Amino acid sequence: MNTSDPDDGTNGLFAGTAWHYARYRPGYPQAFFDDLVEHLRLDGTGRLLDLGCGAGQLTLPLAAHVAEAVGLDPESEMLSEAARLTRDLGVTNVTWLQGSSAQVQADLGHFRLVTMGRSLSS
Repeated sequence: MNTSDPDDGTNGLFAGTAWHYARYRPGYPQAFFDDLVEHLRLDGTGRLLDLGCGAGQLTLPLAAHVAEAVGLDPESEMLSEAARLTRDLGVTNVTWLQGSSAQVQADLGHFRLVTMGRSLSS
């Protein structure tokens, strides 16, 4: 997995669309996040792993409710958009990794919550 610069030039299914995806893909309703936080008792502790995170539509809103969030996506352009949004929002507890769910290794650590939103495959 690439943990350094997500914009390494590798592209795939969504190549050239990340800018549009980040701006125009419908987000999740606030009621969804409220229910998730309540039912899973997310209290600012623990870690989140979001597989197929795209531009962070799940990762970023949930980051406020965990100690650390990790977004994993195979698309470098999506991760670049996610990193841009992270900076714009001032979120400091998110790490973006390039790779697929098949590449997740045990040394990534333990997670309290693993999510997959509208991802096709990761």
